[in-house]
Amino acid sequence: MKIHRLLICYVLLLFLAFISEAVAAPQGMASEFTAEVRRILDGDTFSARADGRSFLVRLARIDAPQEDQPYGRNARRALEKLIKGRSVQILPIEVDQEGRILAKVSFYGTQDLSAVVVEQGFAWVAPGHRDDPDLIGLESEARRTHRGLWADTQGPIPPWEW
Repeated sequence: MKIHRLLICYVLLLFLAFISEAVAAPQGMASEFTAEVRRILDGDTFSARADGRSFLVRLARIDAPQEDQPYGRNARRALEKLIKGRSVQILPIEVDQEGRILAKVSFYGTQDLSAVVVEQGFAWVAPGHRDDPDLIGLESEARRTHRGLWADTQGPIPPWEW
């Protein structure tokens, strides 16, 4: 019976080690690396693969609607059109409390993905980044021209208030 429990614990530890390897960021995460986008989870989060490993990436400096809030599905679809199945450059900033890599992401060479999502009107500039004049300008223009979630005349509710 004791051996049976030890075997179960050993198998469980092997399984957990395998899972953690599967979702860990690639070696040398402190520097920029290229990854292939696999799946879009919402308007600011996606799964990617590099160096044989899969991991989650959260776009830095922005906050898109959650999947269950108005425009959440539209934001996810917009991000899918931009990057699903494509290669992106990821510059990690940190790992957040949910284990996602918070990163600046570029695609098509030098395009800042966070800026494009804000410009299309599918995300807000995150509260801690309201001092970024470029992003604020893009958000203001999206609001003025009623793009994306700004088409909602009653005023969309940001995720941090949802």
